[in-house]
Amino acid sequence: MPPRSLLARAWLPVAIVLAAAAGLVWPDPGRWMADARASTWLVPVVMLLVSLRVPGRQLVEAVRHPLALLAGLVLTFGLFPPVALGWQALIGPPGDEARTALVILAAQPSTLATAAVLTQLAGGNAALAVVCTVTSQLVSIVATPWILALYVGRAVPVDAWALTLDLLRAVLVPVLLGQLLRPLVARWAERWSGVLSVGAELIVVSFVLMGFAAAGAELISTPLAAGLVLATVVAVHATMLVGSTLVGLLLRLDGPGRIGFTLVASQKTVAAGILVWQAGFPGNPLGPIYVVLHHLLQTVVDALLAPLMPRIRLGKRRLFPLT
Repeated sequence: MPPRSLLARAWLPVAIVLAAAAGLVWPDPGRWMADARASTWLVPVVMLLVSLRVPGRQLVEAVRHPLALLAGLVLTFGLFPPVALGWQALIGPPGDEARTALVILAAQPSTLATAAVLTQLAGGNAALAVVCTVTSQLVSIVATPWILALYVGRAVPVDAWALTLDLLRAVLVPVLLGQLLRPLVARWAERWSGVLSVGAELIVVSFVLMGFAAAGAELISTPLAAGLVLATVVAVHATMLVGSTLVGLLLRLDGPGRIGFTLVASQKTVAAGILVWQAGFPGNPLGPIYVVLHHLLQTVVDALLAPLMPRIRLGKRRLFPLT
């Protein structure tokens, strides 16, 4: 493999791991960014960069995949919690605190920015990833409290109006702005597509830095529990990657669509998980550990996996054919 190609493929997961280590060793910059609510403007920047490279017709076509949208919701909110609890029972830390912390993670919607960025990195259908993610975020208004009440017996209400405004600000407005600007800057965006991609990926790295800075004290103080949590989320994410891939095949999505669907349906947002922990379960020390370690794992694994997805074969058949 040429050195440049290897560097292009490896730099993102390496940067993510370094950001996680930096968040643990020197948490002040990450905490400062989190306290300044940097994600409130970084997520819109990512969505604008993604939208500049997505033709509008693809967004319209993505909305016309109701079965894909419904299947994504079933996987995110229906399958993820029992799968996670099953692995928790097998290899996770014992006790009610660990179970509750895992449900906090499992109750969250799909991640907003990471799935779209990695879908573009893999050459997948970023428009489908964006639409599936937005749908997941909207449904979480009802689904997240319901899952918490079902599995923990305690619901943390979601501010529907605040979430709607946040989606408008963080996703819909930047995507619309990107589509309005796209005809004017299409050639420029194509010429500088590599720079735009690196910019979006650097923002994903910053999310990891903020997450580990916020949860660093808990991770360091409970290394054994953190190790068991990591093993649990590894098993959960692997199971969800396989499950979402199989569902994408059953839905007969094309290769780019399967890439976007697989990445969205297997990921969870870190910001909402931290907020739910802070609002409803601040006394549970494992809450941020599950959320942050799963975020690190999904970002590193999927950053490594994304460029390889078009090459993965099942026998003689490509699982994610781009042509």
